Amino acid sequence: MIMIIDLATYNSTSAGSGKKIACRCDVCGLSVMLAKQKIVARGGVFDKCRRCFYNRNKTKCKEYIVVSCLECGKRWNKRKDSIKKWLGFCKSCASKKTASLEHVKIAMSLNGKAVMARVVRLPHYPHNYRSGPANNKWRGGITPINSKLRQSIEMKEWRKAVFERDSYTCQICGERGGNKQADHILPFALYPELRFCLENGRTLCISCHRKHGAKVSNGRLIKPASGIALNIQTGEGGV
Repeated sequence: MIMIIDLATYNSTSAGSGKKIACRCDVCGLSVMLAKQKIVARGGVFDKCRRCFYNRNKTKCKEYIVVSCLECGKRWNKRKDSIKKWLGFCKSCASKKTASLEHVKIAMSLNGKAVMARVVRLPHYPHNYRSGPANNKWRGGITPINSKLRQSIEMKEWRKAVFERDSYTCQICGERGGNKQADHILPFALYPELRFCLENGRTLCISCHRKHGAKVSNGRLIKPASGIALNIQTGEGGV
């Protein structure tokens, strides 16, 4: 119980009074002033001052003990003040046991049916539906022909065929796997008849593509592709 210093004032006031009464903390011995209604409401349960009460809670939250799941045997550290409400299972086992309950199954089934009833099923349209002028974002076909060719299905198939032929290996440094690029030995822009020719492609890593790939500017060949003769001599592939 809280030690009441001024017993005369405590007995003379009513239970719901807010008059301050001098009390002493049982832990630190500090004198505090508490209202009569708070003392009655506590009923002796909170026998510490506010500072001692919060310090006790902070210390208690830091205490951990090793526990194990009754179902799977998993071990972990758990706060000591939460042991009273713990059922003895880890989160995974507890969720499995909860999901196996009959009333939970019924609730989940009803909830799933309600969600599916709200889903709006869109009709299946063909691939070319609202393509070209029928699309609301059509701006007169201003996409360059080179961009269309580079994003076409034929270009994707050509790129995949080059990678499979070279086993996803750079034809200059020999690096296998990773981020690879399919290089046109004779430039894409200057030789349209060789754009999808398998012999005109080789697999290069990003650094080798920058160093040894052909460079074109304003429709003119500035630097031709390099490293081709080395591949022919060593027999590592290439043209």
